[in-house]
Amino acid sequence: KFLLFQLLATALSAGVLPKELPKQGADDVSTNTCPPGWELEGSSCYFFGLEDIHGGNWESSKSYCASLTSSPFITGQLVSIHSQEVNDFIASKTPVYVWLGLHQPVGHLVPRWSDMSPVDHLNWAPGEPSMQDGWCARINPNLPSSGNWITRTCTGTYRVICRTLPMQLPATLPPPTALNEEGTTSP
Repeated sequence: KFLLFQLLATALSAGVLPKELPKQGADDVSTNTCPPGWELEGSSCYFFGLEDIHGGNWESSKSYCASLTSSPFITGQLVSIHSQEVNDFIASKTPVYVWLGLHQPVGHLVPRWSDMSPVDHLNWAPGEPSMQDGWCARINPNLPSSGNWITRTCTGTYRVICRTLPMQLPATLPPPTALNEEGTTSP
C-alpha cells in the first residue's frame, strides 16, 4: 500500500495544496489513503506532532512537516484551516499550543497560509491579531478560548499539526492487458 502511495504521488504535479479534493461522481469508487502515521479527516490527512520531539520554531516546524512525506510532489505543510468544522476538529485533537500555517511576514500587509491557499476563514481570540507584522499564529488549547488563534513571534517553540492531501486509490485496479508477439494489444 505504501509503495502504491509513493508511485501515485510521483504522478501528481507539484504546487499549492488545494483546499479540497474534487468531488467524486456516484460511479467513481475510490479510497482515500494517507501516508503512514497520518489521520484522514474529510478531504485531508493530518499529522499530530504533539510530543516534545515535534516542537520547534515556526520555520523549523514548517520544514518538519515537509520532511514527513516521501514524495517531492505531495508535501506536508503546517495546517491551514478553511472552515469552522476543520477548526473544531483540530482544536479537539490539540491539548497543547501548536503552530498553524498562518503567518504575516515582516513588511507584508496581509497574513497568508504557508501552503499559499486563500485566507478564507479566521478564528481569532478576542484582541487578536495583536501584532502588526512579523508574526505567526498558533491555536489556543485552553478553555474558554479553545480553538481560537493567537499571534506570537515566529521564534517561539510550539508543537505541530501538519496537513497533506490523501492519495485517491481506485477500489479495484483494471486487469492487466495481454500483449501479442509484437508487444501491442490485440483488438
